[in-house]
Amino acid sequence: EQARGQKIDQRTDIFSLGVVLYEMIAVRIPFEGATASDILVSVLDREPAPLLQVPPEVEALVLRALAKDKESRYQTAGEMSSELRHLKKLIEFDPDWSKTTLAERYSQASHSNKLSRHTPATSGAIDSLAILPLTNVSADPSMEYLSDGITESIINSLSQLPQIRVMARATVFRYKNKDIDPQDVGRELGVRAVMHGKVLQMADMLVIRTELVNIADGSQIWGEQYKRRLSDILELQEEISKTISERLRVKLTGEEEQLLTRRYTENIEAYQLYLKGRYFWSKRTREGLRKGVEYFKQAIDVDSTARYPA
Repeated sequence: EQARGQKIDQRTDIFSLGVVLYEMIAVRIPFEGATASDILVSVLDREPAPLLQVPPEVEALVLRALAKDKESRYQTAGEMSSELRHLKKLIEFDPDWSKTTLAERYSQASHSNKLSRHTPATSGAIDSLAILPLTNVSADPSMEYLSDGITESIINSLSQLPQIRVMARATVFRYKNKDIDPQDVGRELGVRAVMHGKVLQMADMLVIRTELVNIADGSQIWGEQYKRRLSDILELQEEISKTISERLRVKLTGEEEQLLTRRYTENIEAYQLYLKGRYFWSKRTREGLRKGVEYFKQAIDVDSTARYPA
């Protein structure tokens, strides 16, 4: 803005901060030139080189701060600070995430695709499974209903498949909030595979990390990290259930595939109210039952056509 003779405001300071962040990461300034005039031309007309040594989310943050058009930058320091806190939560959620650069992600994705094409997930179909309660790692403990609800939905979905014996909710929720080895749980329950994971909600964003473990040797059958909008929760649950069935090498009929994608409502607000109702109802206390009924009624008010499982 100063080079163009335009009015400056807090977004100009955000640009300056972007320059500092870029230099800290790349150990060079984003806009170079032999003379002061050359540097000004670079600032006005050229884009900085990619930051391949950091995760793409970090690169995106820095490059947004360096946007030529101030309308495309973070509009306030608070907005940028919020995004930095978001990245901090991602690092806490998955410590390995911050060690993976953009270049490495491309390499790993290519390697993963080759493995998925040429390496069988298991030596044969696995016919028994336990879905452990997903751990809520969100800062807000009130989001517990979400991690429990997603777990229960996956259990209900896969339990419809006759080829897989899936441990009931009451059985696996005994392990909730316990530091346990999936192999130990699998042996105790007499199943051949265990899925465990964690859930992080940040505003309207949902991050889920899952891992499916072969109890026989402790190897990973499958692992994935999903980052979706909260409004996509139904599609996400369906995708996880379908992927698990594929990784267990279960052959599904057309009717069984439809069972995995059957929805009781298309209304996300009603579905979240239903999950809250299930969460409080499962506490089996007088107050929990009262709150559960309250949320169930709200869910019906929002979508009276929904048909939820009992």
